[in-house]
Amino acid sequence: MAWWRTLASYPPTWLAVAVTGAATAGLWWWFSPGAATALALMGCAAVALLAWPAAAGATGTVRRLRRRAADRRDAGADPIPPLRRELSRLPDPRPAQQLTAVLDKGENVVDVLGRRLDAGEMTYARYLTAGRQVVAAVVHNLSEVSLAYESIRTIDAPGVERRLADLRPATGRAAERERHTLAARLDLWRAQRERIDDLLADNEAAMTALAATATAISRTPMGTPAADADTATAELESLAERASRYAADGRAARSDEVAGSLGGAEPRALGQ
Repeated sequence: MAWWRTLASYPPTWLAVAVTGAATAGLWWWFSPGAATALALMGCAAVALLAWPAAAGATGTVRRLRRRAADRRDAGADPIPPLRRELSRLPDPRPAQQLTAVLDKGENVVDVLGRRLDAGEMTYARYLTAGRQVVAAVVHNLSEVSLAYESIRTIDAPGVERRLADLRPATGRAAERERHTLAARLDLWRAQRERIDDLLADNEAAMTALAATATAISRTPMGTPAADADTATAELESLAERASRYAADGRAARSDEVAGSLGGAEPRALGQ
């Protein structure tokens, strides 16, 4: 979408045009200007109208509007492209890398299943469903990571820490109040960063489970019981069950029981 179409669809643009037109008409009616004054008045109105798109571009408004329009278009068909763009703008490269990795691992599970099992078998459907649920849970976690980063985007943690250091020797009620509010802001930043790290660690556990499932299925000879694959898929189902509960509740519940069979030391549940 061209920038001018984007700006034309922005309601404040029409408000600016209406205000400029009303002001020009009001001045014209009030002063009944001559030819030279009328030209000057029209020139001022034209400058005011041209200043609006210039200001919108300089402040990033046009860029944000175009990004939102693109996200709305993509959201109707596939949520991955807008999420990929969001993650690519984060200061941490890990979320974007995890998105690529989990999509690859999900496709790998499907490919391995297709070469080992018939699509009509119940076992195939079980493996496929569990794998897809875990991929969806990781994608959900990554959208939560993006939102968490956005919530602390305006907090300058190093700047807050420097200001707290400057205030350390200060005394008085004003200094104490400032220390308290700055410390609270820093606590918010740290809590969100800890949540981000937890979500990313949960995603790594989920991707390990996906890789374990694909490997176990690939090692299972045709026509023999897939004991290792069943164990690996049970891990996937356990992760998927907890992820589904998290999504339904709309909250992160602390738990130390998920993915323990992967060999980790009491990993947290997916989606915490």
